[in-house]
Amino acid sequence: MIRLLNRNLCSIWSSFGFWCCVGVTFLLLLFSHIIINDDSITVFSAAFLFSREQLLETIDYSAFSVFCTYKNSCLFLFCSMLSIFPFVNLYTAQRTTGYSRYVLLRTTRRSFAVGQVLSLLITGVSAVFLGTLLFGLLVFVRFPHSQAYGDEMIHTQFELLQYQFPWINDAADVPKIVLLHLGCIILYTLCSTSFGILMLALLRNRYLILTLPFFCCYLIRQLTTALISLAYQDIEHPNEMLYKITYCFRPEATLSLLYEKNVGAICWILLVHIGSLLGCCGLFGIIGNRRLDAGDF
Repeated sequence: MIRLLNRNLCSIWSSFGFWCCVGVTFLLLLFSHIIINDDSITVFSAAFLFSREQLLETIDYSAFSVFCTYKNSCLFLFCSMLSIFPFVNLYTAQRTTGYSRYVLLRTTRRSFAVGQVLSLLITGVSAVFLGTLLFGLLVFVRFPHSQAYGDEMIHTQFELLQYQFPWINDAADVPKIVLLHLGCIILYTLCSTSFGILMLALLRNRYLILTLPFFCCYLIRQLTTALISLAYQDIEHPNEMLYKITYCFRPEATLSLLYEKNVGAICWILLVHIGSLLGCCGLFGIIGNRRLDAGDF
C-alpha cells in the first residue's frame, strides 16, 4: 500500500492537472469579495488598484480581514470538483489500461482500496491547501497588518474577535485563529470528496465523475437553504428543530465550526460529514471487492 501511495502521489504532484487545481484555487480566492457596509470589491482590485493610503482608510483592508474573505469566494462551490480533479485522470487511466491487476498481484484488495482513497484525499487537500497558502502569502505581503491602523480601529476589531472567540486574550492569538481557519478549509475539502469517491467506484467516465459531485453538492446546498428559509417562515414561531437538523447537513457547515459555540451542534456536524466521508470510502472498497475482474476495481 505504501508503494502504491508513493507512486500515485509522485505521479499526481508532478502532473499539470494538479498545479492547475492549485492555480484555480488561488484565482477563486483572489476574486473573493471584501464587503464594506453595502459595497463590495474583489481582493484582486484592492490588491493591485488601491494605494496604501486607501488601504489604511478602514481595517477591513487589513491582511487578517482580507484573508477571512475566503468565505465569500466561489471556491467552496467548486471544491467538490477541485478536490478530485488531480486524481481522476490517473485513476481512470489505471482502470482503462488494467494497471490495477498488476498492482493487486503484489498487494491485497483492501490495501489497494485504502491506498487509492488516501491518494485522492492527500492530493485533493494539498491542491486546495497550496492554493490557499499562495493566497494568504499575497495578502500578507500586499495588505497592511492590523498594527498599521489606529488604536480605535484595532480595538474595535479585537472586540469583535473576542466576541467570536472568547478564549483569545491579545493580538498574539490572531495567528491561532488563522490556523483554525486553515483547519476548517482542510476539513471542508476532505468532506467534499465524499461524492467523488462514490462516483469513482461506480463510473468510468471521467467527466461524469467530475461533474456529478458538483451537481449533488449544489442540489444539497439549494435544498438546505430552502428548508432553513421554511423553518423561519413564521418569525414568531420558528421551527427550531427543522433548522438545527438542516443546518447540520449544509455543505458549508464544516466551515462554520470555527464560530459554533454549541458542543452538541459541533458533534452532529462532524458526525454527519465525516460519517458521510467514511461511508463513501467504505462503499468504494466494498464495490471494488465485489468485482470479479481485478482490473475493474
